[in-house]
Amino acid sequence: MAAVSGVEFHPFLPNLLGTCSYDFTWRLWDVETRKELLLQDGHINEVKALSFHPDGSLVFTGDFAGVMLMWDIRSGKTVRSMQGHIGKILGISPSIDGYHIASCSTDNLARIWDLRGKSESSSIAMPGHTNLISDIRFSPQSSELLLTSSFDGQVKIWRTRDNLLIKVEIHFILFHFIPNFK
Repeated sequence: MAAVSGVEFHPFLPNLLGTCSYDFTWRLWDVETRKELLLQDGHINEVKALSFHPDGSLVFTGDFAGVMLMWDIRSGKTVRSMQGHIGKILGISPSIDGYHIASCSTDNLARIWDLRGKSESSSIAMPGHTNLISDIRFSPQSSELLLTSSFDGQVKIWRTRDNLLIKVEIHFILFHFIPNFK
Protein backbone atom coordinates (compact mmCIF):
# COMPACT_ATOMS: atom_id res chain seq x y z
CA MET A 1 0.00 0.00 0.00
CA ALA A 2 1.31 3.45 -0.95
CA ALA A 3 0.80 6.93 0.51
CA VAL A 4 -2.70 8.37 0.56
CA SER A 5 -2.52 11.62 -1.42
CA GLY A 6 -6.08 12.96 -1.31
CA VAL A 7 -9.28 12.62 0.68
CA GLU A 8 -12.80 14.02 0.45
CA PHE A 9 -16.20 13.29 2.00
CA HIS A 10 -19.19 12.57 -0.25
CA PRO A 11 -21.32 15.75 -0.57
CA PHE A 12 -24.58 14.10 0.60
CA LEU A 13 -23.62 10.88 2.34
CA PRO A 14 -21.31 11.91 5.21
CA ASN A 15 -20.46 8.28 5.99
CA LEU A 16 -18.78 7.89 2.56
CA LEU A 17 -15.19 8.95 2.09
CA GLY A 18 -13.14 8.97 -1.10
CA THR A 19 -9.36 8.57 -1.01
CA CYS A 20 -6.70 8.48 -3.70
CA SER A 21 -3.24 7.04 -3.52
CA TYR A 22 0.19 6.80 -5.07
CA ASP A 23 -0.60 3.11 -5.76
CA PHE A 24 -2.54 4.31 -8.89
CA THR A 25 -5.96 3.77 -7.25
CA TRP A 26 -8.84 5.55 -5.61
CA ARG A 27 -11.15 4.01 -3.02
CA LEU A 28 -14.57 4.62 -1.54
CA TRP A 29 -14.95 3.88 2.17
CA ASP A 30 -17.80 3.65 4.65
CA VAL A 31 -16.37 5.43 7.69
CA GLU A 32 -19.02 4.05 10.05
CA THR A 33 -18.32 0.40 9.25
CA ARG A 34 -14.65 1.06 8.30
CA LYS A 35 -15.14 -1.01 5.15
CA GLU A 36 -13.82 -0.42 1.68
CA LEU A 37 -16.77 -0.24 -0.75
CA LEU A 38 -14.87 0.36 -4.01
CA LEU A 39 -11.29 -0.07 -5.18
CA GLN A 40 -10.69 1.47 -8.61
CA ASP A 41 -7.43 1.15 -10.55
CA GLY A 42 -7.75 2.77 -13.97
CA HIS A 43 -4.78 5.15 -13.75
CA ILE A 44 -1.31 4.47 -15.16
CA ASN A 45 0.45 6.70 -12.64
CA GLU A 46 0.17 7.96 -9.06
CA VAL A 47 -3.22 9.51 -8.26
CA LYS A 48 -2.87 12.87 -6.50
CA ALA A 49 -6.28 14.56 -6.69
CA LEU A 50 -9.86 13.44 -6.04
CA SER A 51 -13.14 15.34 -5.95
CA PHE A 52 -16.85 14.48 -6.02
CA HIS A 53 -19.31 16.04 -8.45
CA PRO A 54 -21.72 18.34 -6.54
CA ASP A 55 -24.63 15.88 -7.02
CA GLY A 56 -22.51 13.01 -5.64
CA SER A 57 -22.96 10.75 -8.67
CA LEU A 58 -19.45 11.16 -10.09
CA VAL A 59 -15.87 11.14 -8.82
CA PHE A 60 -12.98 12.87 -10.59
CA THR A 61 -9.40 11.69 -10.11
CA GLY A 62 -6.20 13.21 -11.46
CA ASP A 63 -2.80 11.56 -11.77
CA PHE A 64 0.89 12.32 -12.24
CA ALA A 65 0.64 11.44 -15.95
CA GLY A 66 -1.60 14.50 -16.45
CA VAL A 67 -4.78 12.45 -16.93
CA MET A 68 -8.08 13.13 -15.19
CA LEU A 69 -10.70 10.38 -15.10
CA MET A 70 -14.42 10.77 -14.45
CA TRP A 71 -15.99 7.79 -12.66
CA ASP A 72 -19.65 6.82 -12.18
CA ILE A 73 -19.90 6.10 -8.46
CA ARG A 74 -22.88 3.76 -8.89
CA SER A 75 -21.20 1.42 -11.37
CA GLY A 76 -17.58 2.13 -10.43
CA LYS A 77 -16.71 2.47 -14.12
CA THR A 78 -14.71 5.14 -15.92
CA VAL A 79 -17.07 7.40 -17.87
CA ARG A 80 -14.57 9.77 -19.47
CA SER A 81 -10.86 10.44 -19.74
CA MET A 82 -9.70 14.06 -19.87
CA GLN A 83 -6.20 14.67 -21.18
CA GLY A 84 -4.58 18.02 -21.77
CA HIS A 85 -2.06 18.62 -19.02
CA ILE A 86 1.58 17.79 -19.74
CA GLY A 87 2.47 17.82 -16.05
CA LYS A 88 1.27 16.18 -12.87
CA ILE A 89 -2.31 17.04 -11.87
CA LEU A 90 -2.22 18.44 -8.33
CA GLY A 91 -5.78 19.69 -7.82
CA ILE A 92 -9.35 19.26 -9.06
CA SER A 93 -12.44 21.33 -8.32
CA PRO A 94 -15.98 20.93 -9.68
CA SER A 95 -18.15 24.00 -10.23
CA ILE A 96 -21.21 24.33 -8.02
CA ASP A 97 -23.49 24.16 -11.08
CA GLY A 98 -21.94 20.79 -11.99
CA TYR A 99 -21.24 21.76 -15.60
CA HIS A 100 -17.49 22.31 -15.31
CA ILE A 101 -14.47 20.88 -13.56
CA ALA A 102 -11.18 22.68 -13.12
CA SER A 103 -7.76 21.07 -12.84
CA CYS A 104 -4.29 22.39 -12.09
CA SER A 105 -0.89 20.98 -12.78
CA THR A 106 2.88 21.21 -12.61
CA ASP A 107 2.70 22.44 -16.23
CA ASN A 108 1.78 25.87 -14.73
CA LEU A 109 -1.70 25.70 -16.29
CA ALA A 110 -5.23 25.67 -14.99
CA ARG A 111 -7.81 24.00 -17.21
CA ILE A 112 -11.58 24.30 -17.18
CA TRP A 113 -13.35 21.29 -18.66
CA ASP A 114 -16.92 21.47 -19.97
CA LEU A 115 -18.63 18.31 -18.74
CA ARG A 116 -21.52 18.76 -21.17
CA GLY A 117 -19.23 18.27 -24.17
CA LYS A 118 -18.41 14.74 -25.23
CA SER A 119 -15.05 15.68 -26.69
CA GLU A 120 -11.86 15.01 -24.74
CA SER A 121 -10.59 18.37 -25.94
CA SER A 122 -13.43 20.40 -24.44
CA SER A 123 -11.17 22.34 -22.11
CA ILE A 124 -9.75 25.82 -21.91
CA ALA A 125 -6.14 26.29 -20.76
CA MET A 126 -5.52 29.29 -18.56
CA PRO A 127 -1.84 30.29 -18.41
CA GLY A 128 -1.01 32.84 -15.79
CA HIS A 129 1.48 31.44 -13.32
CA THR A 130 5.24 31.16 -13.67
CA ASN A 131 5.51 28.01 -11.55
CA LEU A 132 3.40 24.96 -10.80
CA ILE A 133 -0.19 25.54 -9.74
CA SER A 134 -0.58 23.81 -6.38
CA ASP A 135 -4.35 24.08 -5.94
CA ILE A 136 -7.51 25.25 -7.66
CA ARG A 137 -11.01 26.00 -6.36
CA PHE A 138 -14.29 27.22 -7.80
CA SER A 139 -16.15 29.62 -5.56
CA PRO A 140 -18.62 27.71 -3.35
CA GLN A 141 -21.33 30.31 -4.04
CA SER A 142 -21.03 30.63 -7.81
CA SER A 143 -19.32 29.05 -10.79
CA GLU A 144 -18.28 32.57 -11.87
CA LEU A 145 -15.03 32.71 -9.87
CA LEU A 146 -12.02 30.41 -9.82
CA LEU A 147 -8.98 30.61 -7.53
CA THR A 148 -5.51 29.29 -8.33
CA SER A 149 -2.52 29.13 -5.99
CA SER A 150 1.00 28.62 -7.19
CA PHE A 151 4.59 28.05 -6.15
CA ASP A 152 5.25 31.44 -7.78
CA GLY A 153 3.89 32.91 -4.53
CA GLN A 154 0.63 34.16 -6.01
CA VAL A 155 -3.07 33.48 -5.60
CA LYS A 156 -5.06 34.51 -8.67
CA ILE A 157 -8.80 35.06 -9.01
CA TRP A 158 -10.31 34.39 -12.43
CA ARG A 159 -13.74 35.23 -13.87
CA THR A 160 -14.79 32.02 -15.63
CA ARG A 161 -17.29 33.41 -18.13
CA ASP A 162 -14.45 34.99 -20.12
CA ASN A 163 -11.38 33.47 -18.34
CA LEU A 164 -10.28 36.96 -17.32
CA LEU A 165 -7.75 37.42 -14.52
CA ILE A 166 -9.41 39.87 -12.14
CA LYS A 167 -7.13 39.89 -9.07
CA VAL A 168 -3.66 38.82 -7.99
CA GLU A 169 -2.61 38.39 -4.36
CA ILE A 170 1.08 37.90 -3.62
CA HIS A 171 2.06 35.80 -0.63
CA PHE A 172 5.74 35.35 0.10
CA ILE A 173 5.44 33.40 3.35
CA LEU A 174 7.60 30.26 3.19
CA PHE A 175 7.77 30.19 -0.59
CA HIS A 176 11.46 31.05 -0.50
CA PHE A 177 12.13 27.89 1.50
CA ILE A 178 10.13 25.37 -0.54
CA PRO A 179 12.16 23.65 -3.27
CA ASN A 180 10.80 23.80 -6.81
CA PHE A 181 8.49 20.76 -7.18
CA LYS A 182 8.58 19.37 -10.72
